[in-house]
Amino acid sequence: VALVLPGLLAALGATPCSALRTELGPIRHPSGRMRFGGNVTFVNGKAEGRGCEHWDDPLGRRSREGLFQAGELQGEGATYDQQGRVLCAGHLVNGVLHGAGAEYYENGMRRRAGHFVNGVLHGEGTEYEDDGRLRFEGRFVNGVRHGEGTEYAANGKPRRRGRFERGVFHGREDAPEYIRYDGGRMRFSSGVTLVNGKAEGQGLEYWDSSTGWRKRKGFFQAGELQGEGATFNEDGNDHCVGHFVNGVLHGEGTEYFYDYKYCRRHFKGHFVNGVLHGEGTEYYKNGNPRLKGHFVNGVLHGVGKEYDSRGNLVSVGRYVEGAIVGYGRGYHDNGKRLFEGIHDSGFPDKSKFYVQYSATGEVIIPRQFRAQAPPKAPPKA
Repeated sequence: VALVLPGLLAALGATPCSALRTELGPIRHPSGRMRFGGNVTFVNGKAEGRGCEHWDDPLGRRSREGLFQAGELQGEGATYDQQGRVLCAGHLVNGVLHGAGAEYYENGMRRRAGHFVNGVLHGEGTEYEDDGRLRFEGRFVNGVRHGEGTEYAANGKPRRRGRFERGVFHGREDAPEYIRYDGGRMRFSSGVTLVNGKAEGQGLEYWDSSTGWRKRKGFFQAGELQGEGATFNEDGNDHCVGHFVNGVLHGEGTEYFYDYKYCRRHFKGHFVNGVLHGEGTEYYKNGNPRLKGHFVNGVLHGVGKEYDSRGNLVSVGRYVEGAIVGYGRGYHDNGKRLFEGIHDSGFPDKSKFYVQYSATGEVIIPRQFRAQAPPKAPPKA
């Protein structure tokens, strides 16, 4: 019997009494500091009983508190960070919230409260700001708003009521004054409403910042600009102005780029899906044109012209992916021709047709074809 019993117990998932190892008395960290207080013992290296676990630091701050079974909190209890601040409190199963409980901000204010499943808010619950103001109350699924609920504005008044699906409000929000960010700053001007959480109508959207600069302007459909409108950067400067489709320039428009607060360059012309595509112009920061012609996917591709920052014509030719290929001409600052010839990848190929002129128009370096047809007529300057 003595030989059979241990095997039988193992088969039944039990532990023979002789195999149990119980530690009584104060349980300490290897440093000698108190680890567990209260009526906690160690059984096979795992905490059992009601008490408090402490971090291994000189102040002995609490780590976990409640009823320990097999080393984990079971039932009513709480967990704390290394600064002694409460992280969560309520009913725990295997060390995580499972049932009624709450999570907390670092300042000790409640962050979320309600019914938890496996550490995640699931069922009826509430969300709070870190100053204690109620943010939302309603139903959650896997930690996300899902079901009937009410969201509150910074002034404590209901902001919207209705059904949420996977965190997105489904219903119509008609703000009596303005639609605001959670922190209370104005988000949309009057004239804009939210339908299923997305902006609809003519108006302005603002950045969530202390300056309150404009972010987007125009007609909103399903949350995106449609038709004539404008977007702005966080400094309040124009970013894109023109015709929009689904929130990006599509049609005639202008796009601006900045160094700090100052316009570095901008593009004007025909855009497709947010990129200059068709006839257009790129400008220097002083407003003079840099490139003119036909663009494909944002680069010159077709007949085009290049200028210096003073507005003087530099070159004319047929561009392929931003570089002159084939016949092209360059110009002096006074507008007289500097050279004409065949180009390869943007550079004159002097082994082929190439003629260079002085600033007064005199030929300096003539070089003709050898067994090649004369070049096609250059594009008009």
